[in-house]
Amino acid sequence: MDSKKLTVSSIFLSVGLLLHYITPALFLGVKPDFLLVMMFLGIFFMDNVKEAFVLSLFAGLLAAFTTNFPMGQLPNILDKIVSGIVVYYLFKVMGKNKVKSNFVFMIGTLISGFVFLVTAIPMGMGTENFSNLLPSMFVAVCLPTSVLNTIVGIFFKKIIYRTNYVKINAQ
Repeated sequence: MDSKKLTVSSIFLSVGLLLHYITPALFLGVKPDFLLVMMFLGIFFMDNVKEAFVLSLFAGLLAAFTTNFPMGQLPNILDKIVSGIVVYYLFKVMGKNKVKSNFVFMIGTLISGFVFLVTAIPMGMGTENFSNLLPSMFVAVCLPTSVLNTIVGIFFKKIIYRTNYVKINAQ
């Protein structure tokens, strides 16, 4: 990874961390994850899956430091890694098509939210309420967050395309 991509990715993660930290919780301590959309934007610049994995790992560590969810540190790291790798491959498949690549934000956020909830609910709240909490928290948090992340992602992606500072690596 060259220094330009490293700098841009670190700026994205910094902005995402700030947004993640100041965003209020929506439902049972879970808050929209704007760090995720900035991680996705950073992944768009990556040349290979190893770089996407490292960026996802760092994003997960940053999210783990700022989580309000009980025992949410490990689920934050896991969901960023899984969604980061999936988004990397999705973006490579969809390419630079603006309409198709906008769905990457929504799909990646839904995958991230699902992985987070599947791992966090048993760790933080026990398994007795798992079947009741998963659907309600998915609808109450993941769906609105996916819409917000898609809007924010499209906005920032348009800015990036217009600046031409770093080329997006889609085929």
